This record gives sequence, C-alpha cells and structure tokens, in this order.
Amino acid sequence: MSDLPGDVERFIADHFDSIERLEILLLLRNRRPREFAPGEVTAELRLGATSAPEQLAELARRGFVVEEGQPPRYRYGPDGSEKERLMNDLARSYAERRVTVITQIFSPRSDPVRSFADAFKLRRK
Repeated sequence: MSDLPGDVERFIADHFDSIERLEILLLLRNRRPREFAPGEVTAELRLGATSAPEQLAELARRGFVVEEGQPPRYRYGPDGSEKERLMNDLARSYAERRVTVITQIFSPRSDPVRSFADAFKLRRK
C-alpha cells in the first residue's frame, strides 16, 4: 500500500497506465487555457512521434481535455468537478512524491472480474 490517498490511487488505476499520459495532462493543465497541437506536445516533452497524438485522443475520450478544430488542438478541460479535484490532488502528489506516483502507475492492477471468477474455482484436495 502506498502513502497516497485512496481516491488518488483509484484515480491513477482507472486513468493512467503510463507516465507519458500523466505528463501530457500535467503539461496542458499547467499551461491552461493554451491549446496544443500534438506536435507541440511531442516537442515540449520529447516524445515519440505517435505517442502524443494517441495519448491526447485518449485523454479527450476520458474527458480530461477538449479537442477542437481540424487539425485537432487540445486544451485542459476536465468534464466534472470531481475529476478536477482528483487531478489537483494527483498533481500535488506527483510534485511531492513523484516516485510513489510512478510506482503506483506501474503497479499490477487486479482484474475484478478475474478475481471474482477465481473465487469459484474448484480446487483438488
């Protein structure tokens, strides 16, 4: 168990499977209300060519950023006050306990469906 608040741990488990996704979101959050093209994010964070476009699209699907225009530009804009609160808590945790947050991102996640199914497995005596 980490020393992160439980709601922040769940937030990480639900939305962040890479440091890149978190770093991209923090970049947009810290520079709001600026809009970014994927190439600008790539250059700013020195990412691979396909990473920023994929992560930005995923962040838009998850309701963290707003996608506008063609070609698309992205700006920070969580779709709810609870998401905004948790993002603020996560940003603070990342600034204060970076290694703990990174460890949490890479920690194995349990699959609740598999855990439930495993509970009913018959075992030989």
